[in-house]
Amino acid sequence: MSSSNDDIFLGIGRLEGKIDTLITAQSRLESELKDLTRRVGSLERDRSKLYGAAAAFGILSGLLGWLINSVIKSG
Repeated sequence: MSSSNDDIFLGIGRLEGKIDTLITAQSRLESELKDLTRRVGSLERDRSKLYGAAAAFGILSGLLGWLINSVIKSG
């Protein structure tokens, strides 16, 4: 009977160890996910700024070209 109880306690101990390992791994993965989310957000914001700057540059270039063309035609 004692051997049976020892086997049960041994099995429970192994399960507890495996659960602790899973909890540690999940915690690590959550931390990595938070870091990756922060990094991706930063990249997306930077890309949005770049697109805005490119659009503004395109508009200003078009306006400048139109202005130069108007001055040449009127001159």
